[in-house]
Amino acid sequence: MFFKNMPTMRYNIDNKPRIVTDIFRRVAISKYQNNTLAMNEYYVQDRETPEDVAYNWYGTAYYHWIILTINNIVDVNNEWPRPQNSLFEYVEDKYGVNNASEVHHYVLKKDVNDNDVTEEIYVDYNASDLATGKIESVTNYKYEEELNDDKRQIYLLKPEFLGEFVKSYKRLMAR
Repeated sequence: MFFKNMPTMRYNIDNKPRIVTDIFRRVAISKYQNNTLAMNEYYVQDRETPEDVAYNWYGTAYYHWIILTINNIVDVNNEWPRPQNSLFEYVEDKYGVNNASEVHHYVLKKDVNDNDVTEEIYVDYNASDLATGKIESVTNYKYEEELNDDKRQIYLLKPEFLGEFVKSYKRLMAR
């Protein structure tokens, strides 16, 4: 459905004109649809794919593209949460072998309004602050793990709005 409704265009491949799908055409969710009344927050579980979420939420994996569109995910390999068991391999690939435990940055944690809520502030390295515990180091692995966990919070279009969304999508792609 996702690619099926995309327009085509002429493109030269090996100096021969070809008709190809215009994969650069994008549709964004409207302000009307992008509100808390039409959406539910969802936390992606480890190893759960967009197809899994669509099947569990809409009863079919066919609508996985809606989940990606709603959350403005273009590159599922980099914008969807990685499985926990492959995160270490990704970190080593990105930062180099044996660099997962190297320091990525430092944070200063402080109490906000004298209660248990803490706020992280990025700070420069200072040996005495590190020794006294005023700042903490964050490793490459921990940093990437936090980024990955942030990707787990997504939004799902409520099923009662599914038909309207698909109809709008088809109409907008036909333009």
